[in-house]
Amino acid sequence: MCIRGWAVVLLSAAFSLVFVGGVPSAPVPKDAGGRTFFPTAPGTKWVYVCGQDEFQVAVLKSSTTDRVTTLTLGRPDDPKAATSELVVSDEGVFESRARTYRFDPPVCVLKLPAKKGDTWAVKSWWTTSDGPPGQRGIEFTGSVSVRAVEKVAVPAGTFEALKVRADDERGVFLGWQRWYVPGVGVVKIDTGEDIYELKSFEPGK
Repeated sequence: MCIRGWAVVLLSAAFSLVFVGGVPSAPVPKDAGGRTFFPTAPGTKWVYVCGQDEFQVAVLKSSTTDRVTTLTLGRPDDPKAATSELVVSDEGVFESRARTYRFDPPVCVLKLPAKKGDTWAVKSWWTTSDGPPGQRGIEFTGSVSVRAVEKVAVPAGTFEALKVRADDERGVFLGWQRWYVPGVGVVKIDTGEDIYELKSFEPGK
């Protein structure tokens, strides 16, 4: 069963790359920010497979203020399931909440503009979402790096994707690899234990 990585699927970001084949995506302007790279329209839906398991992830809510878009991601087939939250801006993509856990400050999972070889440090506090306001849990530090631009084949098609890796000193909060494609988002995730691959993508309206 693919369980540990399911929360990671809900934490998706994207970056401009060259489309090779599979799910079509629109051209992305070179000076476009993170809000263009990552699909932000409500109703956008991704279907991932992990072994014999299949999961749906969708943009349930999207709001933009001062060029900063906050997304609520969750399972459209289960309205009672926990949700996650991303903050997308011209500076990058940030994870502020992962299901029942929140990050203070939000963790930058993709710094924009980005290129192969880029590395940036992350430092945040992790706590449960239902904890008292202002409470800080466990501090963690780590780094995120753009490792390569490479072709990746998934059930949805073959893409030229940006490979990004995140690690933290404790080896608990981060420790994943993701492959990003423009206008589509994450097409593959390797959590170290489970591998999720994109089966289909449906843009929102």
